[in-house]
Amino acid sequence: MFKASLVALIVAIITSVASNYFTRIEIAENLSSLERRTVARIRTLSEELITSNESMGSLIRGSNNLINSYAKRLNEVKETVDSTKTHTNTELTLIRSQQNNFLDNIHTVESQAKIFESRLISLENNLSAVSIPLEALRTDLYEIQTQVNNSAQMELALNGINSTEQETHQLPIYSNSCPSTALNRSERLPQLKRELEQSAPAGIYDVRVIFDINKGGGLIISKLESQTAPNHVLGAVRHYVDGLVFDNQGIEFAGCEALVKLKVS
Repeated sequence: MFKASLVALIVAIITSVASNYFTRIEIAENLSSLERRTVARIRTLSEELITSNESMGSLIRGSNNLINSYAKRLNEVKETVDSTKTHTNTELTLIRSQQNNFLDNIHTVESQAKIFESRLISLENNLSAVSIPLEALRTDLYEIQTQVNNSAQMELALNGINSTEQETHQLPIYSNSCPSTALNRSERLPQLKRELEQSAPAGIYDVRVIFDINKGGGLIISKLESQTAPNHVLGAVRHYVDGLVFDNQGIEFAGCEALVKLKVS
């Protein structure tokens, strides 16, 4: 009985020891497996951490580069703004200076204009004082001119036509508006005398001359006619009249008329 209990005890002990041994082996294997998994997990986590750190570093570097780029651009913009501000201030200063100069010029012109206006007023007053007698004088001159135009006849006498004491008279009658004084009349008379001495018979001849006067005072014959004078007398009158020069003061006249009366005895 005792032996059986002892054997049973020994078997139980052996079984317990064996079971414990195998349990320890299993636990050891489990621990080893757990250690391997833990090491692998740690390695994986380490790699992920390194990757994350690299990514974070790259992101930080990119952010720094972007911030530096923005800072550089901001500095450039600031410099541009400062330069523009300086240029604008310079231009504004120049514009203000020009404006001040312009205002000074305006004040000067206004002062001169006031002086000129004062002189004009004084001149107008003087002209007003002079205009009254001038108007009266103009009225008198107009009346005299009217009287002269109504009654004036310009007489050109051609005396001593030939050497045998024949007598020739020329009496031109000019239209009122045309000049009536020939500057070279005395120079033209000898030629007329010679032509009449050579060809003109005794008699009284009326020759009507229609002519224009150019700016130089030269005479341009438009028409020459007579009911009494022969052709050679008309030719002599044409030569005489065609060379006359009048004092027309640079004014052109048209439609002037003169009646040349010749008396050859």
